[in-house]
Amino acid sequence: MSPEWTKRGHCPRLNQTLNIMKNLVELKSVGCHVDFAEKLVYPTLKNGLPDLDCPTDLYCEGSEEWWNSLSPNDTLSILERLNQIK
Repeated sequence: MSPEWTKRGHCPRLNQTLNIMKNLVELKSVGCHVDFAEKLVYPTLKNGLPDLDCPTDLYCEGSEEWWNSLSPNDTLSILERLNQIK
């Protein structure tokens, strides 16, 4: 029998993390993951996972250097996704 905390809804932090993770898109060119629904950017840790404790607003993250460092594919990914959620 599974421990009580593993049952759906009994581990709020895990549920929150899973909800965030399913919305993330990795942008390797700038070392981050983006949640386009919430318009948040999470830095990518050395292990390749997003640092969910350090979100930044997508529009605040976007310094000129950050935007200029995006690969063409990552730029296209951002533009397509932002157009989908308008």
